[in-house]
Amino acid sequence: MKTFNTYLTEEDQTEPKNVLKNPSLMHNNYNEALAAAQKMAENKTEATDRVYILSYKYYGQEHLKQYSVIYNKTLLSQEPNWENKGYTIMGWVSPVDGIVSRTEDGRYVKGNKS
Repeated sequence: MKTFNTYLTEEDQTEPKNVLKNPSLMHNNYNEALAAAQKMAENKTEATDRVYILSYKYYGQEHLKQYSVIYNKTLLSQEPNWENKGYTIMGWVSPVDGIVSRTEDGRYVKGNKS
């Protein structure tokens, strides 16, 4: 039988969780992710606030949802090497820019991608 202390010790030894693979932040399609980003950005008022929509390159191999939605400051503080791990910014929502989407040629333009 495990004691409470043994359970805590086992939990402490696991590697830190990847914030981008948090199931509550992941979505199957871009429109779901955009809706979640808009909701997350509702109370953001600073000019530097952004809620990113990231696409994960290896979602099929790892059986994960393709899109993650995350606040920009959380992304930079908790997952600074996001780009090296196969993530790409597909767009963002911010109080200054509104909705910004990535085009097929890699540029970012205001407005929802069609």
